[in-house]
Amino acid sequence: MQEQNKQHKITIFLAAIIAAYLWPVALFSVLSLFPSTTLLKYLFTAIGSLVILAIALFAIRNDTVSLEEIGWSQEGLQQALKILAVGWGLWAILIVSINFKMGYPFRENFESPLPKIIVHWLFVGIAEEALFRGYILVKLIQVFTRIGRVWSKVAGIALSSLLFATYHIPQRVFVHGMALTPDALMGQMIPLFLSGTLLAWLFLRSGQNVLFVGLFHGGMNAPPIGRTGDLAPVFLFLVLVEIFAWRKRKQASVPLSPHETTGGNHPPC
Repeated sequence: MQEQNKQHKITIFLAAIIAAYLWPVALFSVLSLFPSTTLLKYLFTAIGSLVILAIALFAIRNDTVSLEEIGWSQEGLQQALKILAVGWGLWAILIVSINFKMGYPFRENFESPLPKIIVHWLFVGIAEEALFRGYILVKLIQVFTRIGRVWSKVAGIALSSLLFATYHIPQRVFVHGMALTPDALMGQMIPLFLSGTLLAWLFLRSGQNVLFVGLFHGGMNAPPIGRTGDLAPVFLFLVLVEIFAWRKRKQASVPLSPHETTGGNHPPC
């Protein structure tokens, strides 16, 4: 029975990866048959992301952990919004101040149109993070547990980031016209691999909050302020997540007072 259950979970894992790789190819092949309009691209991006999210949620619920354990809860959302509000607020103050001193028009602080922000924040970022961090990374860490707590995370981050990078090949080919040559592949895959590594680190250090990492991922694709591809917000959020993690550890290490341990004024039974 145990062996059968193990085989079932392996099947789910492989099926999720195969489906995730095949779906973009099918989606972009269909998209090429339609007229090229911005609205249609946003629509197909949202639909494609919903399918990836469905694959991720199905695999999570049938294989690894509960959704609550990866921050897919009201508490996880509250934590995500708190970190995002502080991070983007600080970034807004910094970038607006710098641009003001340099004499740039205020409108140049905003590069991403609202439809792009909505699609990438609510669809693309959350869907990809649910799959690659919420499911694949967690699953790989479980698989590699036998090699040690630290090395299982290293292996999980490396392999999930590699899968994350290669998953984007159809998008780079169909949308950006990337040539399938070694130089072109390396030029695209290395930055994507590094991005996956940073996102994995944020996921683990945030207490495995997939909603936070998903919304942050969307924010890097379509920043509410500043320019796409700017790495400065990444380092800002890395520091913020470490501060939140430190505060959480500090709160957890504070012993309960006698009043709290006895449930108020009632004497212990």
